[in-house]
Amino acid sequence: MPGTRYLRILRRPGTARLFLSTLIARIPDSIAATAIVVLVRSVTGSYSAAGVTAGTFGIGTAIAAPLTGRTLDRLGQRRVLPVLAAGFAGALVALALACGHLAADALGALALAAGLFRPPVEAALRAMWPRLVPSAQIDAAYVLDSTGQELIWIGGPLLLGLLLATGRPQLPLMACAVVSVAGTILYSTGLPAPGHRNAASAAPSPLRRRGLRILLIPAACYGVAAGILNLALVAFASAHGGVAWAGVLVAIWGLGSLAGGLLYGSRDWGGPVERRAMGCLALFGAALMLLAAAHGLTVLALLMIPLGMPLSPWLGSLSASVQRAVPAASSTEAFAWTFAVITVAMAAGSAISGVIIQGAGPETAFLAAGGLGLTGAASGALREAFTKGSPGGAQEKGGSDAGGEQIEQGLCGGGGRGSCHRPFVPYSQPNGRWFRSAASVRRSAASAAAACPSRRLYGCQPAPCGTGRPPRSRPRGPRPGRRSRAAARYPGMPPRTR
Repeated sequence: MPGTRYLRILRRPGTARLFLSTLIARIPDSIAATAIVVLVRSVTGSYSAAGVTAGTFGIGTAIAAPLTGRTLDRLGQRRVLPVLAAGFAGALVALALACGHLAADALGALALAAGLFRPPVEAALRAMWPRLVPSAQIDAAYVLDSTGQELIWIGGPLLLGLLLATGRPQLPLMACAVVSVAGTILYSTGLPAPGHRNAASAAPSPLRRRGLRILLIPAACYGVAAGILNLALVAFASAHGGVAWAGVLVAIWGLGSLAGGLLYGSRDWGGPVERRAMGCLALFGAALMLLAAAHGLTVLALLMIPLGMPLSPWLGSLSASVQRAVPAASSTEAFAWTFAVITVAMAAGSAISGVIIQGAGPETAFLAAGGLGLTGAASGALREAFTKGSPGGAQEKGGSDAGGEQIEQGLCGGGGRGSCHRPFVPYSQPNGRWFRSAASVRRSAASAAAACPSRRLYGCQPAPCGTGRPPRSRPRGPRPGRRSRAAARYPGMPPRTR
């Protein structure tokens, strides 16, 4: 049955609340930029000023995403997200009230501030999924997240139209401020209790991980292709029946993505998730190239359905691949970098699409976008194969979900640096480490969490990492060759035995 895996995930304690609250908090993602354009255009009468203001909002979002992601890793989501939501809402309200009273430069500054304070709830939830579900369900959880996001991109424009129908262009930005604060607070208060504080402040940037750098290349190709597609759809609709049909085409695209996500979640998939991600991107690129064969809106609308079906599986598999490529201590920053790369690439794709459409038409733009999708899939697959074949590829692979099957069995890694080489042993069992104080155990777990994230997630006992051998455990009782006090006082006393 389609969606059975998703129902199992949502039935886990607290998962449904966190998922639904992030959907509420992400509503501004689908309408904020358009609402800024409509507001500034209605007040100033200039499309140029409206475009610059919306552009500064996107630039601020792209700049702040990695910084806020690292801050979330260091200080925790419960502390940072409400502060960011309050700043984001305040900047949007100030922009809505000041529009018409300030110059275009001042409006751009307010939009930039709104982008800088935009709370990365999407990256926060994707970094939290490994703590909410077992490792066998992480792939399905990321696809569920991407499929639910399609509901935002389908329902968000409808909500924007209803708010604009009231005749007050300031109302959509006010609504964005309200839903952002409400959704973020609902998400923050529903987070599970934090475990051991990880040493994210000393963790290196996730960009130093080869696996993440490999994944950012196909992500950038997808962003450029999506940017080209958005403008090409507007140009095609304008030439075949009216610009208003562009919104219908985008909605059909979203319905296809929703259906693809449900079908993807109807079964368990084998093989590496990176391979599935590149396969879905290749299907997306091939479907993009088919759009060039459409000679009317009806044919293009039908072709938008197969174009959308690999979209949610691609984004979900990409998120699962990113989670596997980096340590848990820097996962939020890694997701933020992925979001920033796709955002900047979409902006670049929009600029490139204008040149292509002006010179050769939307059909050529469809072909160019499809070629970029296929190129990204091929580059990701080739670099992944090269990494696996290299001598250090296996050790570089060890991310927060590497060796998931071993984690399920109680082992913390695959033999490289950051794996403890020791089965799961609760702290309360009387083993060789039992005599340590509770404070010593907590300090050891906190210092080891950054090097071996599975200790923090699964409670494994701290042990020396990177040594390639199990930690030495001393048996209970006096050390060999050392006499007890009683034996020293009474030389004839036999040695104590247990």
